[in-house]
Amino acid sequence: LGCPVHVDVRGIIRAVQKEDYAGGAALFYRMIPFPGIISSVCDEPCRRSCRRGEYDEPIAIRALEKCCVHFAPSAGKITRLKEKMQRVAIIGGGMSGATAAFELACKGYQVTLFEAAAVLGGQLKNFPEAVLPLDLLQKELAVLSIVNVKICCNSPIHAVEEVTVDFDAVYVADGSGTLVDSAEIEAQTLAAGREKVFAGGSSRRGEQGYSPIASLADGQRAAVSIDRFLQQASLTANREEKKIACTAARRDAPISTPQKAVVPTDPNGVYTREEAGEEAARCSLCECLACVKSCEFLTHY
Repeated sequence: LGCPVHVDVRGIIRAVQKEDYAGGAALFYRMIPFPGIISSVCDEPCRRSCRRGEYDEPIAIRALEKCCVHFAPSAGKITRLKEKMQRVAIIGGGMSGATAAFELACKGYQVTLFEAAAVLGGQLKNFPEAVLPLDLLQKELAVLSIVNVKICCNSPIHAVEEVTVDFDAVYVADGSGTLVDSAEIEAQTLAAGREKVFAGGSSRRGEQGYSPIASLADGQRAAVSIDRFLQQASLTANREEKKIACTAARRDAPISTPQKAVVPTDPNGVYTREEAGEEAARCSLCECLACVKSCEFLTHY
């Protein structure tokens, strides 16, 4: 519930407990288009919702996700819909722009990504090599070519008007905050207050700081909005913020034995299968069953 893209953390940990790394990876890949990147640098807002932290330490969620990616690297499957006529421009090749480009390309749109630097990555390139190796970053982002995203590096965009003429929709995610006025950019849809222009990523957060997973979430949100816009559908219908997303899961019984998080012996932070099993075993798979216990029908069915 604390994950901006609602990754099934419990399902992944349950899979690791059973040593089903392929199953855990499949759940992770279902919501994350760049699993190697996110499992290396995610800022883990989900850990703040982990009830285990009330007793000792929250579950090492990213480390377990990284373990699934490491042991089951081919669990993901990419599908692309029939190509559409509409063209979408993405400005910025960081986490948010790359995610929007991937999602829209998979929906069949003709996507062109403009990046000012010589290579993609944006703020992801600021992570130390030991945390996010450059070869891993480039390997993960290479999936954009597989889904036919046209990538234009060394192509700075100085004004949105440079691309709005030739494209049916534009997503601004260059991180500069200079191409559009960051001021609510509509929070629900990421519409930027200008016809067919949307914006998100770190440029709209300002002093809140860089969050890889929040940037990815913005990219996915923008892709939904642009898809709806191009289909002339409502941008807001059935997109109310889920208030439950701010609620920590509860469990009925207290944790009896405190246990510190397992520290991986690998200097790169990858658990061995044994270490992953030990860390996953710390998770109680919190689940509130109060309504089930109070309802004969739910209990039976």
